[in-house]
Amino acid sequence: MLTETGAALPPQETHDSAARLAREALHLFAATPQSRDMPWDPGPMVLADHARLEAGQLETTSAAWLERIPAPPGPFSVFAGHAGLVMGLWHLSRAGLPDQAVMKRTHARLRDELLLASRRAGWARPVRDWYDYDLVTGPAGLLLSMLPDGAVEAEQLAPVVAHLVGLLEAEDLAGLRPDGCGADAQRRWNLGRVNLGLAHGVPGVIAALSGYIRRYAPEDERVYMALERATGWLIAQAHRDRRGLTTWAPGSEAGLPDPAPASHREAWCYGAPANAWVIWEAGDVLDRPAFRSFALETFHAYASRFDPAFHLDRDPLERLAICHGAAGIMLIADAFVRHAGFAPAEALRGATRELVEPRLGDVPAMMVANPTMLSGASGILSAIFTIQGGRRDWLSALGLR
Repeated sequence: MLTETGAALPPQETHDSAARLAREALHLFAATPQSRDMPWDPGPMVLADHARLEAGQLETTSAAWLERIPAPPGPFSVFAGHAGLVMGLWHLSRAGLPDQAVMKRTHARLRDELLLASRRAGWARPVRDWYDYDLVTGPAGLLLSMLPDGAVEAEQLAPVVAHLVGLLEAEDLAGLRPDGCGADAQRRWNLGRVNLGLAHGVPGVIAALSGYIRRYAPEDERVYMALERATGWLIAQAHRDRRGLTTWAPGSEAGLPDPAPASHREAWCYGAPANAWVIWEAGDVLDRPAFRSFALETFHAYASRFDPAFHLDRDPLERLAICHGAAGIMLIADAFVRHAGFAPAEALRGATRELVEPRLGDVPAMMVANPTMLSGASGILSAIFTIQGGRRDWLSALGLR
């Protein structure tokens, strides 16, 4: 149903354009007056790793990023805290700084200290709030962000894995029903309900455990049992909407009619595309054909009915960004093509790319307001580098690969 396509650039021209725009965006980022009120995550360092900046610009950019670390940072959040600092330093340590050896040692020390601190994190079980489990602010994201680092041993991640597995012990996933978010206007709706989105819900936990199994092949059967239980439960929460999608409400016990009204939010953070991906990943590491088949059918229905006029926001940044927009959908479609060999995803990958590429020239200016990976400009440009054959390891923090 795509109605807003632009002309896709040839591959080399796209890569050259992305590199030039990345340099421009990171220059604007470094030149913007420092403010700790600005959104912050590892995104600028991920983009710098893609763009292969000259040493002078890399030093200026990394200094600006380090000066903007939130105060005080959330201890384990990949997108606002120490885990994000560690991920950013990992990318910076291989981006070409003159004192790269020092940066590698700094990264390794902070990484190991963070993982040691996770042993006494005090995450609640059952959870109090999103930060006790989720991908964006909690241990699921911490686990995902560590998986690409070949120096991290499974034993270092054991406390995080044990906590996530423990949250999935009950058949109704009672451990994932927050009881402490009632006072927050944004999260009050989630009180006592299991969140069904990748960003803040059980899909993020599923993605983290799937990635852990794929990387380490642990012997502990409880990890596999927890993953199978959570994935089966997530599938059971799906419903059919009036556009013909198999999808999910933001939270469990939604009490929707059948078919349900169509949801505008079908992207990386909530809805069919991301949930289909994490279900496919779980089915792959568990070798459950039924999970994989359900995921492919769900994604096929979404891909064939994707409508940018309905499913994407009007705000230019939201429309393009990974969290809610076309770049995130493009990366999910790309994952289905590359790892599941799913040909129907190719059309959606191309369609969303055609939504992003003609607007790349607008992205550097967006870097001033929101330079982040998840909801901002650095993620959009990093996604284009990856689609063009660039680094993929940063995708782990998004529950992708």
